Amino acid sequence: MRHAMRPAHPRRTTRTPMRRVLTALLAAAVLLTPGGPRVAWADPGTQSGSASDSAPARAIRLEPRAARDVAAALLSEGSFEAAQKLAQTLVRRDPGDVVAQLVLAQSSLQLGQIDRAREAGQNAWRAASTDEERYLAANATAAALALGGQRWRSQFWLRRAAQTAPDEAARGRAIRQFRAVRERTPVSVRLRFGVQPSSNINNGATSDRLIIGGLPFELSGDAQALSGVETRAGADIDWRIARSARADLTLSLDIDTRSYTLSEEAKDQAPDASGADYAYRSVRLGFGRLARDADGRGLTEAKVTLGADWYGGDPLAHSAGVQLVRLTALGERDRLRLELAGERRWRQDNDLRSASTFSAGLSWTRRLAPGQLRFELGVADTASASSAVAHESLTLGVGFSPSEPIFGAEVDLWARAQQRWYDAPFLTPDPRHDDRISLGTTMLLAGVDYYGFAPAIDITYDRTWSSLALYDTESLAVSLGIRSSF
Repeated sequence: MRHAMRPAHPRRTTRTPMRRVLTALLAAAVLLTPGGPRVAWADPGTQSGSASDSAPARAIRLEPRAARDVAAALLSEGSFEAAQKLAQTLVRRDPGDVVAQLVLAQSSLQLGQIDRAREAGQNAWRAASTDEERYLAANATAAALALGGQRWRSQFWLRRAAQTAPDEAARGRAIRQFRAVRERTPVSVRLRFGVQPSSNINNGATSDRLIIGGLPFELSGDAQALSGVETRAGADIDWRIARSARADLTLSLDIDTRSYTLSEEAKDQAPDASGADYAYRSVRLGFGRLARDADGRGLTEAKVTLGADWYGGDPLAHSAGVQLVRLTALGERDRLRLELAGERRWRQDNDLRSASTFSAGLSWTRRLAPGQLRFELGVADTASASSAVAHESLTLGVGFSPSEPIFGAEVDLWARAQQRWYDAPFLTPDPRHDDRISLGTTMLLAGVDYYGFAPAIDITYDRTWSSLALYDTESLAVSLGIRSSF
């Protein structure tokens, strides 16, 4: 370790043998001999102009273990060139010398020799036999890749570092480095995958009959709730095309796919139905601008999106939308989020159901000792020529995320209540009115993550009571997926 202050007494010229070796190696010429590295050096205690000036340089032999210690000490003292030379000698003697490869990687990094540092880091990883060695090798390789502009590969190696970290402090450093590299990477990709058994994959009615004008009508099997399994996959791709000190311009591509398999019970209930009838796909292309406040306490994002949806293999709708989001820090514990949005959907299956929706949402988050508490309020107005679509809605929500894991899982709990008022009668004399509640929890099993990915369990319950029995629905779904834990 270097010290900011030196002792007041005069520096002595006599030195310990190890200190003499360290000083000499600053200008050493290192050669490989059968007995180990041979170091040629001039006695630092020799005075200039003495008779010994013309004497040949003396040589010492270091055992490989001692040479590794010297190389590491040189590195820690900032003597990068000398550390690199000694490490190269050790590597020529034994390419599987992990310590030498690590010293070579770190010293080459400090000297700006990125390719050599990357190669040495990868060699150290291959030769490593302990988690600590793998951690140091992965860190060195990640640093070389990041400095060389290969940030995607750097993120992979930092996941390796986090996976092999010898303790929580080391793992935390790897995660912080990963986030820093990810922030500097212009393209980010987030993949989603999940499997979800559901009691109502088609959003069907809970009743088998509908009463209109006092007359009962029996609902077909496929109009009632069908149980089955949903398989969902998707990707969110963001490309930062420009960045300044306070703003980013971003292109985004969001893809979502859902496929279904009917249960045996559902097949008996609706023999002519198949899971492919309810398959859903969507694609969204967006352009946005994110602006950061000068004081760092707020963000403003404006975004324009174009989208397309398919249902049952057929085109469902085209859409265009705008969104404005404002995030503000209120003190040290509180966060406020305001969202305004507008969207126009052109239905491809039935033009009458095309609609324009305007919405506003407000959420407040407070950080408490037990966890993070949030409240949500949302309003929306959907205008359409179809009486089955045009409506206004009000949504209230609350959520809580405990600060400590529960049985090793990071948990998020939430509940929402919504009311919908439809503009015109549909199948009944009076306009339709719906009441809906949603309850859910997400559990990320971060304690069993692998390379920063962990299993996640989502449990969701939805219940809708409608003045028109056709729209009375109930569903319970349990989803198992994989998510990044950092």
